[in-house]
Amino acid sequence: MILSGADFLKPFTQEQLNAFSLLSLRLFGRIAGIFIGFYGLATIIRGYLVYRSGYLPRILGILFIVGGAGFVVENAFVVLAPAYATPLLLFLMAPAGVAMLFWLLARGVDVEKWRSSVVRTVTPMTPHEA
Repeated sequence: MILSGADFLKPFTQEQLNAFSLLSLRLFGRIAGIFIGFYGLATIIRGYLVYRSGYLPRILGILFIVGGAGFVVENAFVVLAPAYATPLLLFLMAPAGVAMLFWLLARGVDVEKWRSSVVRTVTPMTPHEA
């Protein structure tokens, strides 16, 4: 859009438009980095919930926690030590995603445990409890 040559951009020189385009790309990268940090925190929480739930193997929860930590650490490196920042830390998420994919395709959720949990939490109230 910035380099489109639209009429409202005519007051700017080509060098200014190029600089603004580069600034926009760099801001996009920083904002994406912030998103990656929050996504990592959400993935750590998701891994903890999978670990505690019992409906899926605990190893899947551990893999998600490690993958989420990779996202958070990569984001921290970008902010605190940019020389050591590497997108390779984001690949820690791959084993969790692949393992979850194959587990859900092959075995799925422990349905009996799920049903017993639903029955246990959704019990009818007696008239004197209402």
